[in-house]
Amino acid sequence: MRIAVIGAGASGLPAIKSALDDGCQRLYTVSSFDLERHIRFGHEVRAIRRNEKYSETGQWDVEWHDYRTNNSATEGFEDQTVVVVGIGNSGADIAVELSKISKKV
Repeated sequence: MRIAVIGAGASGLPAIKSALDDGCQRLYTVSSFDLERHIRFGHEVRAIRRNEKYSETGQWDVEWHDYRTNNSATEGFEDQTVVVVGIGNSGADIAVELSKISKKV
């Protein structure tokens, strides 16, 4: 069975481990249980929709964007002074990416 857990925080990591323990795969914390290979870092989930055959398959369609290959999230902030509001990991990740191209973050 294939699953998608959105988020790799305090809820996402245990959800991944639990799903894998329940038969999605066998697993042995992120590094202790080898969870890193099940996480797509640098991706933004844009939409989750039921597949047209959902009633038959239970399948969902996940639309995502890979920030590792596309810098559109930081485009337009070159040489700008930027304020990032947020205290979570996402805010920190965005601040780091913007610090590479912005005048001041």
